[in-house]
Amino acid sequence: MATKDGMAVKRLSLNGSWRLRGGGPDGADIEVPATVPGVVHMDLQRAGIIDDPFIADNELAAEWVALRDWTYSRSWRVSKGQASAPHIELVFEGLDTFAEITLNGQPLGRTENMFVTHRFDVAGRVRQGENTIDVKFLSPVAEGLRLHRRHREVTLHEADGNPRPYVRKAQYSFGWDWGPRLATSGLWRDVYLESWHGGRIESVFWRTLKLSKKAAQVEVSIDCRGDGSLEAEASLSVGGSAFDVKLARSRSDGGARFSGKVTLKDPALWWPVGHGRQNLYKAKVVLKSGGAEIDAHKCDFGVRTVELRRPRERDGEGFRIAINGHEIFCKGANWIPADSYLPRLSRRDYSEWVAEAAGANMNMLRVWGGGIYEGADFYRACDRAGVMVWQDFPFACAMYPEGKWFLKNVEHEARLAVKALRNHPSLVLWCGNNENHWAAHSWWPDEPFGGKTIYDRLLPEITAELDPSRPYWPGSPWGGRDPNSETRGDRHAWQVWSGWSDYREYLSDEGGFLSEFGFQAPPPMEAVADFGPGEKLHPQHPLFEHHNKQVGGPERLARFLAAVFPPPRDLEGFVHLTQLVQAEAIRMGVLHWRSRQMETAGALYWQLNDCWPVCSWSASDHMRRPKALWYYSRRFFAPVALRTEELADGISAWLINDSPSPADGALTLSAIDFDGAVKGEITQGVRAAPGGVVHLGPLKRAELGIEDPSCVFIAASLKASRKGIVRDTAFLLRPKHLRLGDPGLKWKVTGTGGALAVEITAKRLAYGVYLRIPGVEARFGDNFMTILPGETVKVSISGTELKAREAARRVVVRWAPGGLE
Repeated sequence: MATKDGMAVKRLSLNGSWRLRGGGPDGADIEVPATVPGVVHMDLQRAGIIDDPFIADNELAAEWVALRDWTYSRSWRVSKGQASAPHIELVFEGLDTFAEITLNGQPLGRTENMFVTHRFDVAGRVRQGENTIDVKFLSPVAEGLRLHRRHREVTLHEADGNPRPYVRKAQYSFGWDWGPRLATSGLWRDVYLESWHGGRIESVFWRTLKLSKKAAQVEVSIDCRGDGSLEAEASLSVGGSAFDVKLARSRSDGGARFSGKVTLKDPALWWPVGHGRQNLYKAKVVLKSGGAEIDAHKCDFGVRTVELRRPRERDGEGFRIAINGHEIFCKGANWIPADSYLPRLSRRDYSEWVAEAAGANMNMLRVWGGGIYEGADFYRACDRAGVMVWQDFPFACAMYPEGKWFLKNVEHEARLAVKALRNHPSLVLWCGNNENHWAAHSWWPDEPFGGKTIYDRLLPEITAELDPSRPYWPGSPWGGRDPNSETRGDRHAWQVWSGWSDYREYLSDEGGFLSEFGFQAPPPMEAVADFGPGEKLHPQHPLFEHHNKQVGGPERLARFLAAVFPPPRDLEGFVHLTQLVQAEAIRMGVLHWRSRQMETAGALYWQLNDCWPVCSWSASDHMRRPKALWYYSRRFFAPVALRTEELADGISAWLINDSPSPADGALTLSAIDFDGAVKGEITQGVRAAPGGVVHLGPLKRAELGIEDPSCVFIAASLKASRKGIVRDTAFLLRPKHLRLGDPGLKWKVTGTGGALAVEITAKRLAYGVYLRIPGVEARFGDNFMTILPGETVKVSISGTELKAREAARRVVVRWAPGGLE
């Protein structure tokens, strides 16, 4: 039996050697080996019962799986000593979702919430020798419909009567406008037998109470189960310094509560990336009984404060996040579950996904309300990277029940979730739901607001009680009489894309915090290959359209592509150019809002990631392969960035500085023809304070010597004393109206396997230069580039062992065409 930190709390893993059985689509019995953690779809796919739902339209042939009941079973042996422990609990960290548990043939309990850890007291039920356990999962679809028929509290708005509002399960698994319908069942997190003597630690909360330039006051609260002889010790350490915390004891139901405070001089603070170091204290709590250590709890803890500030602005109120008293412009994206099969995600996956965000200069991810409370690996990665987390509670785009049966379930879930996540300094905001206030106001105004009690009373009470260290926000969007107002709270800007408006409409949006806005594009060609292996795909092929789950999504791709580029000649051209349109659209919105900081205090686009191969709003596909948007994000989210734009009053450049130090230097705004001749320019010495914006312009076209806008581009460059050279370029017309011509690209590949680079030289302006090595999962240091006339760029290639000669032979180099060639 494995031990926990060598203490008297002992754990025996029950993850291995399970069997799965159920009925197939034809009613025949199925029995296969099962993986735990795992879900039914994974085990059936591994056994060859279903084909990979990510490929072609296999998803449709797997829909029957969610309509069946499935049972996981296993046996294990228990020694006499193990069976005689005074406290034994069978612990399921994740049961998805409706489960009936039987131990040695006797009913143990029933569950109906995917998001919580379930503990069953099995002392006296676990016996010496052989023990058996069965976990029967009921169909989440059938059970959801049963609950609807029984309670009929809210309307099922989906055309097929999707029962997800009644089911406390990841809502996206029932299908979304970017995800497949794979309503999973299974043991999706660890299973173990836990025994303990004397007592165990239930929860620990480290909280920064006060913070000044010279000191921080930190409080720890510890809840324990056990008898009256419990004692506890707590300590903090960072670097070579350690601090003991004196604890006082008070009673709690069925155990003890300890609390104490410590003052840290010259504290090492936790900051978001780009604003300081991500210092983490190592915290430890030891529980004792009769002088002997019986349990311990360790975690990393950040000393920092967070505020949600709502200053009066014009005719509204702002929405600003302040860390350690400093307002931070929040740059980032929305996060959805990174796989339809959640147990497949590893610690490394989460670390690399968060690195993907930080590598694109993001400082915030919003964990969207149609997914899950992520596991500790995700939040630890965010803690270390300095990526702030906006955490939605898992309610999205629906009216939800408010009966006592549902509220009791939600309260238990929320309490456990808050206790589990509140020690992570990266988590800066609790949010009640995704778009439900907006839905009640604008989508279904004639229906009762089902769920209002949850967001406006239950969740704020729970967060205030269990986690007063960070703010609570009722919903996203929310803030005024119209929940999606531009003048109060946060805003979802979907007039572009979903509303069919051109992306220049972003320039008229003056929202105070953009927590959602987005634009679709297909994934890289490596993922498109899964849309229809062996098929001659094109953008209107049924399988290509199957991998776009938004109603009218394929039509929108075509409409917005036609607004910007001439028609592409092949599928790869379609993927290349639609990705460029997506990137240019989001660039326009982000730089517009960044140039308003802090009137606008955040821009989180929809979305960072995908859960399967799909045409969606993501910046990287489900395998972390970047689209054009990811490369653009690294530029438009850079701490020091330039924005170049022609507005109604003329051509302007903006210097935007998010960094903690000033950005200064010579800012040049130029008009250059596609052969490299400078038509006109202006240079001005500038200095942008931390968090500041400097505006150069506006200038009329004639002032920059522009006669034919189809033959020139605008370039802004900053030769900065501290930041190197920063650059941005823009056109005055859409590419379909430009005379771009052949840029005369020449390239060569140098280096050896594992350290290759491609050098590209442009004779004329080369826009949207795109690199790929077909059949090779190569990663390029830059991509979807603008290369100036006469310029040579060197781009690293990683992830391949190809020799330079072979890479040069296979590399694909494309550029975006103009329409007036």
